[in-house]
Amino acid sequence: MSKQTSYTMYTRDILAGILDGMRTASVIRTGIAEGEIDFGLAVKKGTSDRQVLVGHTAGKVRGISERQVDREQSLRPGDGSVVYNVGEGVSVIEDGYVWVLNTAGAAVYGSKAVVSDTTGQIRATAAAAGWTTATNVEFKSTAASSEMVLVRVVSKL
Repeated sequence: MSKQTSYTMYTRDILAGILDGMRTASVIRTGIAEGEIDFGLAVKKGTSDRQVLVGHTAGKVRGISERQVDREQSLRPGDGSVVYNVGEGVSVIEDGYVWVLNTAGAAVYGSKAVVSDTTGQIRATAAAAGWTTATNVEFKSTAASSEMVLVRVVSKL
């Protein structure tokens, strides 16, 4: 009898917004998207306490938008292009470990992440115009530019 040696159907590499499989997120809450929000981006409080927008408030993020597999295309594997639309519920990881895309620089374990003021993207290079070092998001793995990196977001400092 033959045995299966390849498991490629429905499997993906690590994607932005996926919880780290070896840890449990302690706080995941639902917010209402005030603008389009992609998976794995830093979000902040919106106009009201229940609303969320991409970005940060004075260097603190509310959390990271979580990837929801059921939101991807019906054809598997999806290409990850689905976003949360305005008015939809957004799962926000407010405290825990989550994978994000390091958009620039070499991420070093233990260093603080740098967050875009307007897009919520995360990178490792030092803060510059339009980018701010997050006070509550720390790299928990290493990664080169344009690679996935594990971060820990902490809701209470």
